[in-house]
Amino acid sequence: MPDIDIMSALSPTQRASLEKDAVKRTHRKGTVISGPDDENDRVNLVVSGRVKIYSLSACGNEIIFRFCGPNSFFGIAGLFGAGQRNVFSEAVEDTEVMSISSASVERVVSENPALAMSLIRVLSSRIRQAHEAIREFVFCDARSRVAHLLVKLAEIEDDANPGVPVRLKGKMTHQDIADMIGATRQTVTEIINEFKRQGYVKSEARAIVILDCQRLRDLITD
Repeated sequence: MPDIDIMSALSPTQRASLEKDAVKRTHRKGTVISGPDDENDRVNLVVSGRVKIYSLSACGNEIIFRFCGPNSFFGIAGLFGAGQRNVFSEAVEDTEVMSISSASVERVVSENPALAMSLIRVLSSRIRQAHEAIREFVFCDARSRVAHLLVKLAEIEDDANPGVPVRLKGKMTHQDIADMIGATRQTVTEIINEFKRQGYVKSEARAIVILDCQRLRDLITD
């Protein structure tokens, strides 16, 4: 599921207060915005573009946790005393990010119970996604994991209806998919090519188009 638009829970005055204390920066594609050695004292909001949240294994392989699009926050664990960051954030396209001090966010949260509930829902959703990813890695084969990821990405577009093609936003490579499900790029390429032959997906202008989400859902439960 997509992140909740937390900013919509703010009054115009509260939003203006946050933006007054914020710093906006534009990050070119491939720029690392934050890393594990950075202090976790700021919350970041994606204004435009897309940010990849990931970690690195001991041998240097990426493990992608999620992508954040416009109106998505990252770094909110710092609001709950998480200390230093333990993941990287990187712009996967030219991206504008608004960085807000945790103290400013805490002040506004204390004045707005609805905002506090929105933050709890976002964190709960991300914890649930992490649990699902662990379960899939243990119990599901790579084919099912690819199918499940494509369905989840389609649902983020709010258009995952049976028989309705869904074009995934952003350019997601086979390596990105591999890093998100714990597989090799070669395995993902073979699975995607199989899905193309079976008419589940197609490629269009370097983007993945899902032709029928229901057929992919059926693969998950097979």
